Amino acid sequence: MSLLWFGRIYITKHFPFFGAYESSITILFSTGIVSIYFYIKKKLPSFFLYPFLSLGFLFHSSFYSTNIWAMTISEKSIVVYMHIIFAYLSFALNFLNFSFSISKIIKEELKISLLEIILNFYIFYTIMLVLGFFYRFLLFGKIISFDPIETIHLSIFLIYTTLIHISYFKKWREEKIAKYQIFCFLIFVIAYRIILLFPPEATYHIIDIELRMHIIPK
Repeated sequence: MSLLWFGRIYITKHFPFFGAYESSITILFSTGIVSIYFYIKKKLPSFFLYPFLSLGFLFHSSFYSTNIWAMTISEKSIVVYMHIIFAYLSFALNFLNFSFSISKIIKEELKISLLEIILNFYIFYTIMLVLGFFYRFLLFGKIISFDPIETIHLSIFLIYTTLIHISYFKKWREEKIAKYQIFCFLIFVIAYRIILLFPPEATYHIIDIELRMHIIPK
């Protein structure tokens, strides 16, 4: 995966996040880096589901164009890069939430609290949303207009906010948190990939850019 990612950087001369293919390899690269950290530093089994994630994302992205596209001026913004980096790191942390939740359900002992990992993800996800709202303000003068992708991610943010608060104050057992986390992660994955199904006129978040066009949202 590292060879694919660095190879794409060498070919495109920019951080790979355009299109389904680039977003897939960057998500997988980021997830791999985060998994290595938890495996080495925390001694946690963070890789056992990674091959399945890789196969799924690479298979899914194979249906989309792998062409190289030039970035617009606005897409070269440091705010965009930070927004995207935190989005990928959020995915990586949430994938670990999912992996550790599976471990909890099969009664495997972990040296870390599941709620702690969820909170780590929640912080990165919040930063990602804030950067996205800030960039949107720079582009269009509004923080949010309930673009379909914005609405989906805001809904997920509220779902996780509810999960964290209830599980903490109700002192849920980790096995119960794990079951809800698995469900939340599946919604989370859909949110990251459903963007590919929206036509250009539906949202300014364009990932399948074969027919990309930039619009001003209403």
